[in-house]
Amino acid sequence: MKLRLTTRCVAVCATLLFAGCSRPPANPEIQAAVNAYDQEIAQIEQWRVKLVGADAGARVEPEKDFRGRTIDDDLKRWVLSDESRREMKDLRERALASEYPADAKQLLAQAHHRADEDIARGKSIWAYWNSHLPAPYWRRYWNELYSANGAREESPDSMLVAIEARLTRSLDSGEFDSAAKEAEELNAVLGEAMNRATDRIYHSREPVMDFMPRKTACARDSVRPSGEKARLVRGESIDSFYPAEAIKRAERGSVVLRAKINAAGCATSVMIQVHSGVSSLDAAALRWFETASFTPASNQGVPIESTLVWKVRFELRDDAG
Repeated sequence: MKLRLTTRCVAVCATLLFAGCSRPPANPEIQAAVNAYDQEIAQIEQWRVKLVGADAGARVEPEKDFRGRTIDDDLKRWVLSDESRREMKDLRERALASEYPADAKQLLAQAHHRADEDIARGKSIWAYWNSHLPAPYWRRYWNELYSANGAREESPDSMLVAIEARLTRSLDSGEFDSAAKEAEELNAVLGEAMNRATDRIYHSREPVMDFMPRKTACARDSVRPSGEKARLVRGESIDSFYPAEAIKRAERGSVVLRAKINAAGCATSVMIQVHSGVSSLDAAALRWFETASFTPASNQGVPIESTLVWKVRFELRDDAG
């Protein structure tokens, strides 16, 4: 009898304890506001995931920038981070436990403001990775220029390294708007630095004479010499040969071509003497070559066969980028 009474007392006490600790149902107006907030946060979560998929054509593995980081790394650190989630969760729970709808709405407004800050930063992160190309990947392009030409890589220009240092500080502190300005500054310097590097590669080594025959027929009419050396007369606009994917990725570069020009002024074969480091630009330069016209070299006024070297530069203009 004593044991039965004790058990019954424990059960009654436990019931009273849980009843005292259980949270009363929220005010319907407060619950509706919290539900609306939850839906908006869920949409932000989906938006954040899509930002990674939007990077550079939705690659399965996002590319790493010169820091060795990906867009996903930056988003995880700066958009809905663990700290943000804890702060917003605390505000949500306090709102749900509020006695008055006005208090709950004020707390949810604070949580919304925190989320809005993350959204704004997320947009800046996406812009850094997608709207200021090729700055995030500039070191890869620098490396591939030398690699494609079998040349020993040189240290980048000091100005590029200095801008990169400032850019890194901005990125590491989450100042992506400042980073965007520095990325544009880097891009402006990079094009000229790559062009100068192309010239140095050209002068630093003897080319392997690996000519390829032209794919299209030469014009039947002979062209008169315009001097002792062969000359490039004209060609179609290089812009019309700029690969769409290269434009999308803001890829720039210079290709040095060497061609054999016969006595009739026809370029019978061609080779790439210095590669740009971007294969699509190299291929575009060869396609453009088929449209070019030349005058032959001459010896005392008599047309002769010779070789001609010139540079094809792919550079985005403001209206093309």
